[in-house]
Amino acid sequence: MLNNDNRRYFLPFTGKGEAEIHRFAQVYSRHPSLLSEFSAKVHKVTVGDAIDAVELWLAHNKQDATILRDMLHWELQVWRFSNVSDADRKKEFHEHVKALNEKRVHNSNVSEIAATYNQACKQEWIRRAEEEKLLVTYDQHQRLINQLEATQSTVDGHEASIAALTEDNATLTNHNAALQTAVQSLTEELRDNQETHAAEIKTLTNELNTTKKTLTDELNANKKTHAAEIKTLTDELRTTKTTHAAEIKTLTDELNTTKKTLTDELNANKKTHAAEIKTLTDELRTTKTTHAAEIKTLTDRYDKLAEKMDLILAGCQVEKA
Repeated sequence: MLNNDNRRYFLPFTGKGEAEIHRFAQVYSRHPSLLSEFSAKVHKVTVGDAIDAVELWLAHNKQDATILRDMLHWELQVWRFSNVSDADRKKEFHEHVKALNEKRVHNSNVSEIAATYNQACKQEWIRRAEEEKLLVTYDQHQRLINQLEATQSTVDGHEASIAALTEDNATLTNHNAALQTAVQSLTEELRDNQETHAAEIKTLTNELNTTKKTLTDELNANKKTHAAEIKTLTDELRTTKTTHAAEIKTLTDELNTTKKTLTDELNANKKTHAAEIKTLTDELRTTKTTHAAEIKTLTDRYDKLAEKMDLILAGCQVEKA
């Protein structure tokens, strides 16, 4: 308002000297938040509300209270607040001051200057808001990239878990091999026992035949004397055969049961670990594909935003120049 083009209208409009205008302007620089709040509420307060607020500042000796009083005197075009009528105190502050300003010298020129300035400020605000929006979007995309990198670390952890499971599977495979070795050892032991028992039975059979022959010879010689002994030996032989046969059957059943149990455990372990490894592998493959697509999308958007930022920064440098 005080530049070379506008001062010839503005100073007569205010009826104040340039020093007094600068004095009023200092209040804005020292109390930006307070005056910003006042600007937001100026359409809702009455003239009486504004006077009461300034008088309250004066009563508490607040900083720049006298300047605010002088500014309000100028706005209301009075020398003291007692000159403001009760009817004017009830009017809306903004409308009342607007009506008073319309009666000032060069009001139309000052209004036109103010409208031009406000429009320029609005355009500047829109431009800065667009720049801030781009910066916020850029920061959001950067955070998403950081989150995806953290997710990639989690995927790496899953890969390590899969490697550990693979190692556990190898350990179980070795354990199963050891069990198969034990089964084979038991089978060979059973075979040896069967061969030993067969040899023993053959030996006993040979001994029996020899004994039978001897006894038969003796029986032929002494039938009456050795009849009881022959019966006893025959019963013992029958009992021995039955016992050996039962032992062989028991060992065979135990071997078959052990082989079946170990085989079932081996098959169950193989199926369980194979399913777990397949599930984890599928999840890893899906996660990698998804993350790769997301990272590519974000990277493309990041490049576009970077290009926009370069254009904005270049435009700012041109404006400064």
